[in-house]
Amino acid sequence: MDIKEFKNIIFENAPKYEITDFELFYQKNKNFKVNIYEGEVEKYQNNLSEGVSFRGNIKGKTGYAYSEKIDEESAKFILESVKKNLQIIDSSEKEYIYAGDEKYPDVDVFCDKLENYNTDFKINLAKNVEKVAFQYDKRIISVESCFVGNGENEVYIANSKGVELFEKSNYAIVYISVTAEENGVKKTGSEFWRGKDFGPVDYVKIAENACRKALNLLGSRSVENGNKSVIFKNEAFADILTTFIGCFFAENSQKGFSLLKGKKGEKIASELVNIKDLPLLDDGFFTCGFDSEAVASYDKTIVENGELKTLLYNLKAAMKDNVKSTGNGFKLNYKSAVTTSATNFMFEAGNATFDELVLKLGDGIVVTRLSGLHSGADTVSGNFSLAADGFSVKEGRVTEPFEQVTVSGNFYNVLKEIEDISNDLYSDAGGAFGAVICPSVLVNNISIAS
Repeated sequence: MDIKEFKNIIFENAPKYEITDFELFYQKNKNFKVNIYEGEVEKYQNNLSEGVSFRGNIKGKTGYAYSEKIDEESAKFILESVKKNLQIIDSSEKEYIYAGDEKYPDVDVFCDKLENYNTDFKINLAKNVEKVAFQYDKRIISVESCFVGNGENEVYIANSKGVELFEKSNYAIVYISVTAEENGVKKTGSEFWRGKDFGPVDYVKIAENACRKALNLLGSRSVENGNKSVIFKNEAFADILTTFIGCFFAENSQKGFSLLKGKKGEKIASELVNIKDLPLLDDGFFTCGFDSEAVASYDKTIVENGELKTLLYNLKAAMKDNVKSTGNGFKLNYKSAVTTSATNFMFEAGNATFDELVLKLGDGIVVTRLSGLHSGADTVSGNFSLAADGFSVKEGRVTEPFEQVTVSGNFYNVLKEIEDISNDLYSDAGGAFGAVICPSVLVNNISIAS
């Protein structure tokens, strides 16, 4: 039975259970990944999961039910479960079922070509990535992780108000992490690639980039303590943005978990800062035509020339603030509750090249990698204290790498202290709350301690 046949059974029988407003949410995921270790297949995953969630209103209360099976018996079980659950629950807040939008954007998120690559191709691709890494330099002593994968996702939403939406997307990924050693000192480097299909993948470049990152950190020296101007390289700045992205979510603001509450229309950052959420971005990691609440996607400006224009809203948060949802209500999976998530969260590039940014820095450091983001960052206050790797800069020139130091500051102050932005946009791998796209930034007044 396909999902539309299942939906018809549910919708035809819902009134018999006194269920009025209701919604069906279906998700199907297929994921393949092969890990290579020293030229052999270490791990092989080929997973398929699907399931459906249903929510319905009965006499002002909302009940829920879930099923991993899509058949007639499961449809009956779902409807019975919703009614029984509401008889047990003393109180329940009635949820809003969205009536849909007049128009939904067409997005290109599925590539037929990806289905043409068989398992042997992907295994050989992973082996080639690892092989290039080991041949790159004798100081590369190990490949910690090397995998190739692809995935496919289907989402179907239908409700009693006439909404019926379907979207199918897929992706391909390659990842490698290596360790380099010299004089007993070990450093790591990694590289991630994502695309619509494996056709344009350059496995040599992927492997060599990871190796260079590790090798460039060998021979580190110490740096002086104190407050300094710092360049956060795009990959490191992406980690910072990913960690603090929740401060731009309205539901966090409403709960007191973001200091941006009530700041709309105010300057919260340097005039150089422009931030957008772009669900319609071509080739974006989280490009989509609608969110998990059936709200149509659209590109929106969050910060313009340093001024906060909007936070990101799901339906519930939007109703609290009496505004329209920005289409940022998403589920992690079919069983989870709707939360807020960005899609393609873009911190816009500046005009300077990275070398020009270094020249403007003069004396300071370039941070290329951060660690301790989970334990060393307070996402409410914005404070952070993180271990960092990178390079010293003297008289506008990158010199030697530095030993791991601790960089400390506050995210909200970082936004205000940005002095310049480069044009070297980097797209991260995507996390639970969206993908981040950002350049390198020059920031003043960062505390450095070795």
